[in-house]
Amino acid sequence: MQKVVTAGQAIVECLIRAGVDRIFGIPGVHTYHLFDALYERRDEITFIGSRHEQGAAYMAFGYAKSTGRIGVYTCVPGPGLLNTTAALCSAYSANAPVLCLTSEIPAADIGRGYGILHELPDQLAVLRGLTKWAERIDHPTSVPRVFATAMEHLTTGRIGPVALECPWDTLSVKALVDFAVSVRSVAQYPGVQIESLDSNFATITPKDVFPPPAPQDLVAAFVPAAGETAAYLDLSWSISAATDIAGYNVYRSEEASGPGTRVNSELLLTPAFRDMNVAPGRHYLYTVTAVNRAGNESPESAAIAGSVPDLATPAESQPQ
Repeated sequence: MQKVVTAGQAIVECLIRAGVDRIFGIPGVHTYHLFDALYERRDEITFIGSRHEQGAAYMAFGYAKSTGRIGVYTCVPGPGLLNTTAALCSAYSANAPVLCLTSEIPAADIGRGYGILHELPDQLAVLRGLTKWAERIDHPTSVPRVFATAMEHLTTGRIGPVALECPWDTLSVKALVDFAVSVRSVAQYPGVQIESLDSNFATITPKDVFPPPAPQDLVAAFVPAAGETAAYLDLSWSISAATDIAGYNVYRSEEASGPGTRVNSELLLTPAFRDMNVAPGRHYLYTVTAVNRAGNESPESAAIAGSVPDLATPAESQPQ
């Protein structure tokens, strides 16, 4: 698929294709065009702001560790980036899949030592010293290829943080970008590197395959009949800590070792369920699962027993 987009728009397109639905950070003049692109796609990717760059980076780190998904943050270059280095080092030591998106001074001025706003002598070298892999995006057409390489380093081998920088002015450059990615084989010999021809193009559409954690603190309470309302069992559990939960499923069985059957017809939006289809004198086992927006279902929670007492009054004995 080809589109005429800015480098900022191409980056956001790749994030969405990779299943990223939130990004942490602080806007700044160096990243305005990236934030314009994020705003255009606000229904597909959510920006979560922080008061300090270190906070944004640690939010991405915590998100990655708690969900297993890619934690992405963005910051301005130079001092803004340096404020995030503690979180990058934490992500490196904890094997967390964190992606740092930052900018740079205008491309033509990099390495010239003019003292431009937020200039570092060699920001890319700093990033390469703190992450598993880092690269600069020099043109919108290179975004899909560089981004795909970043995802490969981020999610294979020993998991660790990666970083991408895109110069201030490059973020606003428009070009016809092909979002299909090809593969090359590389052979290295002393003093020479040989690459094969491009493979057939394939559009990469990664899918979130990480299930959320199992719900906790499941309880069941018997509610006796009242008037025309039959007796029922009320179930409740703790709200899932995952931030992308779409809903919950409840499973019920009548045998300790038997498989449970889902009793809710539609995904439950709240951590509660009222089971009206119960019978007096029966004993049930319940478990709950959480389902995220990508459709991944968690393991079942710990089982909880629920019983409906038999409240029938025995017939009075007749005198002989």
